[in-house]
Amino acid sequence: MRVLEERPLTLAEVKELLRKLEERDKELDVRANKVKQYLNNLDILPYDKAIQLRKELEELKLPRVRTYHIVKIVDLLPEDNDDLRVIFYGEVTDKEIFDKILEIVKKYK
Repeated sequence: MRVLEERPLTLAEVKELLRKLEERDKELDVRANKVKQYLNNLDILPYDKAIQLRKELEELKLPRVRTYHIVKIVDLLPEDNDDLRVIFYGEVTDKEIFDKILEIVKKYK
């Protein structure tokens, strides 16, 4: 087996991939089953909303906001600047950027 692509995924995307894998193979292996159980215990956005939110955030093309930040924003749905500071820990951030992000995230809560 070889890795074809490596990219950050939201929890909703992982859940959807596992669903498709289970549909195709009829049964998940032990590790994938554990991940599925874990994801089922979390309160995450539905797949279609997670994709929409990720796309909206990516389209902003905000400086210093990388793909892995966007994935964490979609997974955690931050409510305020303090929540965003945790995601951007150790990086220079701007209140205007946080305000734009929070404005979009609020639509998905």
